[in-house]
Amino acid sequence: MSIKRVAIKESKQLILALTSGRIPLSVPKEMNISMTQNIKSIIRILPLLILLPFTFSYAEEVQSENKTVSEQLSTNPLILSTEPAPPEAVSPISKPSDLELVSVEDISDRAYLNKVMEMIQGAKESIDISMYVSNPKVREKHPVGNLFQALVERAANGVSVRIWFNSALSRDERLERTKYASFWNDLEQKGVKIQWVSSERLLHDKLVVIDREYVVEGSTNWTYSALLKNHESATLIRSKKLANKKIERLEALPLEKREELGPLQTTFVDLPVELFTHEAYLPKVANEEDREAWDLYFYLVKLRTVQGSGPWDFGVSQLREALSWSPGKSEKKDRAAVSKVLRRLEKDYRLVSFEWIKKKNEVSISLLEPGQVKSKKSKTKPSILGSQPWKETLRIPLAFYEYGYQKKWSLPAQFAYCISLISESESQNKSFWFFSMYQLQDRFHVNKQFLRQGFTQLKRDNAIEFVFPKKAAGETKLSSRQLISYQNNILRSEEENETEILKVRNRYASMTPEEWNRARSYAEIFDDPYDPLLIRQFVGLMKKYPESTLEPLIMKVAQFAPDNSLRSPEFIKQNLERK
Repeated sequence: MSIKRVAIKESKQLILALTSGRIPLSVPKEMNISMTQNIKSIIRILPLLILLPFTFSYAEEVQSENKTVSEQLSTNPLILSTEPAPPEAVSPISKPSDLELVSVEDISDRAYLNKVMEMIQGAKESIDISMYVSNPKVREKHPVGNLFQALVERAANGVSVRIWFNSALSRDERLERTKYASFWNDLEQKGVKIQWVSSERLLHDKLVVIDREYVVEGSTNWTYSALLKNHESATLIRSKKLANKKIERLEALPLEKREELGPLQTTFVDLPVELFTHEAYLPKVANEEDREAWDLYFYLVKLRTVQGSGPWDFGVSQLREALSWSPGKSEKKDRAAVSKVLRRLEKDYRLVSFEWIKKKNEVSISLLEPGQVKSKKSKTKPSILGSQPWKETLRIPLAFYEYGYQKKWSLPAQFAYCISLISESESQNKSFWFFSMYQLQDRFHVNKQFLRQGFTQLKRDNAIEFVFPKKAAGETKLSSRQLISYQNNILRSEEENETEILKVRNRYASMTPEEWNRARSYAEIFDDPYDPLLIRQFVGLMKKYPESTLEPLIMKVAQFAPDNSLRSPEFIKQNLERK
């Protein structure tokens, strides 16, 4: 036998003997060889001889540990299976005080839906869910809708149901989320608590915890594709300690601050929708571009909400000051100018009645119901607008007045805002609405150029969003995407808008002032200077592409019509990537 084999064999025997506590007392026959070979063999195993003291010590530790493990296993056997685990089982890996037996089950792919549904329906105390994305459908037999319906049923039976959602979204994802706003609100009203995690970091969870004991985790979002089409990995683990750890983490996550609506957003000026759908009323005012009549009428409508139904008595100077009309050369001319506007509102538009008070430079004004005209021969006073219920009501938030939009916006913008509120209130979705420009033109009796001008200004002040369909998988062109709906935003003051922009600025604190101002100027060019998400998108493009390449394309795309789907940072990015 070769010296190499002898050395290896001898080394193995020595290590085995040492670890088992036994030392060989006789020399094997294979070692009966020449002195030279013996010397070489000894030299080869010399490192092992040097390590002998340490090896003895290690062998004693191994023997002691094995004895301890054997004792633990004899009293508390560890069994890993999908069957419920006895609570007294002890894991030799953990400290005695932390020992717990867990059971594990693979529920990947199509097994996930049935298993999670079964667990939700069997929940007794609590259901905690953390999900990256979910697209619920309210139609019957939709898998996601069925899951949420099961949650509602458990909440109705006293089970605590909480959901954490991701809020760090792209523009398309944000609009997709808002599209289901009424669905989330309905869930909350039915006892399901929904929380949006702060957008400072992405929440990428796909987690379900039942009764603080069962944990489902993997790659499965609550979407139709994930539940019924994709290959998705998911695991069910029964472990109270793990479940509580998961819940502790969820409860510590920073949440997106809910936008609290103040009295200016929750106090409304009400008007009958008929005033906008009948061509003889406000559409006529709009088509004749009678801004003075429009301003005076909307001022009176606000007074009805703030001070109660009229009539109201006004001095001439008081009216001019309230409406920011420039004063005339004399009091007589001021009275003549006010009378001219009031006559148009009474005779041409049939919206008010008025009467000058004798011996006083004051006028008494009342608002009329639609369809009623003051008759000088009749002794019956005209009914005051608001004294009778209306079939359909437009609700204008008081913020429209108090934040200065009633004076700031052009007549097309104000008219467009009103019909946007009407359309939203009539929409089944309650968050999005859509009519084509031709449909709006026919219903509200104003031309589509007038409406486009108004909607463009609304978008500029972040009062409305233009919503395009999500890019389909594999789609390479955006030009085929048509405007599908509009979304009304909460009216904010200029200070509140700047506060939102400041949050974005703080997020990109490393940007120089010149770079930040350039990003804001791009949003300004796109008529959306107060949209934080749009500014973030331009910041992302600026980081990736040089100014000489980016800016000319921005200027070119900005020339597209506001309702053109190509007028977007997404289209700019697509072109730059192609180059």
